[in-house]
Amino acid sequence: PYPTLFRSIAYATCCLGCLELDRNDHHQAQQWFKATLDIALNRGIKRHIFEAFYYLALSRWLNGELNAALLLLPDLIKQSKKNEWCSLLACALSAAAGDLAVAQQLFERAAVLTKDTQILYTPFSMELYSGHLDLAGNDVPLASKKLVTTCLQPSVENSTRTLPEASFDMRFAAGLLFLALSEEEQQRVWTELLFARQQSLVVAQD
Repeated sequence: PYPTLFRSIAYATCCLGCLELDRNDHHQAQQWFKATLDIALNRGIKRHIFEAFYYLALSRWLNGELNAALLLLPDLIKQSKKNEWCSLLACALSAAAGDLAVAQQLFERAAVLTKDTQILYTPFSMELYSGHLDLAGNDVPLASKKLVTTCLQPSVENSTRTLPEASFDMRFAAGLLFLALSEEEQQRVWTELLFARQQSLVVAQD
């Protein structure tokens, strides 16, 4: 019973971190993710090790702490061998650090890991993270187009809720790409989304 108990505790702790991150309380979110990482490492719970590194680095970057997020890049690259989310975030961080070749390799690794997935929003998360490669290659219009398109994508057919409205991870991924844009481009994207009556970008809720 004890392994199951600790897995449940790690899962609940990580969920609390996601709730705080969704509220833009980055400090509290990071405390929960650190606690998740401690539990997962001490108990060897691989899934939550992946999640803790991913969300901890993500919360740092969303809080404007890119350098602090980059400190976790070696851990993310190590975990990326078996986890697509770590691959994608490591790809985005590598692109932000100017290492486009490594970023491309990590994106291709994520593509291999997700090729058989049945999760609805996986292709859209891949699309959002590929936007960081576009930015690194100075194709800002393409990155912005991917962001807007995904933010307007219905969560399911004929739904009034979009993917970012229905999913923590899609909100966080969209917010991260938005944050990577210049202030001028952020304003242009935000205006386009407002005209479409879409306001689900987590970074724009402050």
